[in-house]
Amino acid sequence: MKGINYENILYDTLSQEANLFVNKKLLAQLESDLALFISFLIDKGRYHKLNDGLTEDGFFYATNEDIYLFTRIPRKRIVKLKKQGAELELFFIKKSSSSFNGATYYKLNFEKILEIISSDKTAMELAYEASIPITEEVGYSEETIMKLSYRDLKLVCKKLKISYKGTDRKINLIEKILENQGLNKLTPEVSTGGQEKCQLVDTRSANRLTPKVPQKKSKEKNQIEKNQIMEEDDFENDFFENLFKEFGINFTKTNKDSVLRIRKHLSLQDTESYLRETYIAIKENKDVKNIAALFSTKIAKEERQINSKKNKEYTEKNDTIEKPIEIEKNNNTERSTEIDYMAIYENLDIYDKLKIEEEAINLLVQEQQIEETFILKTKEAQPTIYNGMMKSYLKRVILKYNSFKSVV
Repeated sequence: MKGINYENILYDTLSQEANLFVNKKLLAQLESDLALFISFLIDKGRYHKLNDGLTEDGFFYATNEDIYLFTRIPRKRIVKLKKQGAELELFFIKKSSSSFNGATYYKLNFEKILEIISSDKTAMELAYEASIPITEEVGYSEETIMKLSYRDLKLVCKKLKISYKGTDRKINLIEKILENQGLNKLTPEVSTGGQEKCQLVDTRSANRLTPKVPQKKSKEKNQIEKNQIMEEDDFENDFFENLFKEFGINFTKTNKDSVLRIRKHLSLQDTESYLRETYIAIKENKDVKNIAALFSTKIAKEERQINSKKNKEYTEKNDTIEKPIEIEKNNNTERSTEIDYMAIYENLDIYDKLKIEEEAINLLVQEQQIEETFILKTKEAQPTIYNGMMKSYLKRVILKYNSFKSVV
């Protein structure tokens, strides 16, 4: 094919200069940006050596701007990494009076870096050690396992090659690990019935019986109870995080808080159904430009997505999530005394109505990411659905103009 420079393509993809290699063992034992920083210096040092650019004592220069340009490590972070690397003796640095553009002179500590890279352990073993807060010296005892989080327990299972299911709870993972290590499963409650479970104290307190179970056991039981409470939260967090990944939407703190609020009055299954239904409805609406933004807005307000084409039978039903009967009953008195803002709107003159409606439509477009043309078509074809869409926005605009509050 004409117009293609195959030589440039080959050099730009496969040459040493086109790639920056980061050793996996460096990544496992150092912070990711420090490992990238060291890799850049290794590449830079090699370049200067091949081009006779080293000083007499083996130093080479690199500016902070060069490091930022080729690694994208933030400039402020580069300053800290220089200090951190020097303290770990991964390299030595010095400033020269003849330095240009604020260049720093570096000299790699080859012995220290090779000590890390030449570890007898594999990169995977080192990565597990860095991720799991248990060392081989400490071992996997019942006491240490109980302190691990749900995610850490899954990492331990992977490291020890223990098969587990995504539906396994924290207690199941703990028992599998203990069993794998040849330890008994979690200690059951010790019965105090039967004299063989107790021992007599000295003769001065012969009538008192002291259980054999030491005080430490009660602390372990308390820890078990705490972990059992926490495991449900870990399980649900992972469940919804995976659900959002399936949707292709980030499980941000805002989305997580919204899900937690919904879970207060809906079961896990009903919450999942609501999230799926809302996401699918938004995705099927071709007028929605930003699915993730609208989805986050909807679940934050606990609203359902209403698409006119699929909901022609939808009349004056509420488009929010159904709350428990108890909540509805408690709100009845408030509803009976609530101001009828739609009645206020209908009693306004035509100019004020148009002004409020226009502002309400703008609010709806901004917050729901819906085309204005779609809203106007809905107004013409489905007035009932249009009124349901606009109700809360009309109320907000009316409240904005205090003069309308007195109109009933």
